[in-house]
Amino acid sequence: MKDYVIRGALSLLLILPWSCNTDDCGDLGGTQYYQITDITLANVRLIEGGYSIEENIPAQTAIAYNRYGLNLMPLSEESDQPSQNLTAGFFPAAYACSPVSPQPTEEIADIAVFSDADYVQAGSSKVIAAGDTLNSIFKIYDFYSGRIVGLTDFLIDDGLLASNDPIILQPASEPEYAQKHAFTVHYRLTNGEFYSMTAQTVTLTP
Repeated sequence: MKDYVIRGALSLLLILPWSCNTDDCGDLGGTQYYQITDITLANVRLIEGGYSIEENIPAQTAIAYNRYGLNLMPLSEESDQPSQNLTAGFFPAAYACSPVSPQPTEEIADIAVFSDADYVQAGSSKVIAAGDTLNSIFKIYDFYSGRIVGLTDFLIDDGLLASNDPIILQPASEPEYAQKHAFTVHYRLTNGEFYSMTAQTVTLTP
């Protein structure tokens, strides 16, 4: 009896690694990776009190600064890597049935925001001149990490993965009065790739 139990257990172990080789088991190949190839930029209206996008907005729209966002949408291409060698046992079978999502292969070196007009901050004598970086007054919502922080704080970290998830930039400083801006965003990777995008002109209101 004991011999039959042992044989049965060994037979089960031999079958399990291949039990996921079915149509509903997902891709059993190796991990896929992606690289950023381009970035689009759009003016968006955000839902009140949050970072979710309500709608894209046309040029010359007047919008409250705390409902306004710059939506960066990275475009990417995937590449296949050699499949990993799977060994017998429970865990390789479980791994084969749970293929990981494509992973980024690049890191962000810098993101910078500029305007073609001065940014006059409410209740302050500080004016950020046209062409100077606005990073100090912009927040970032990075969908990949789920973080909502100041842009300068975000960029302090090392090893920022260049995800193909969208990024939303939002002014965190109220303007003194209604001001027209055409915002430009620079996006640079550690491998030297550089992207520059300019959004259509909008009017930010207090």
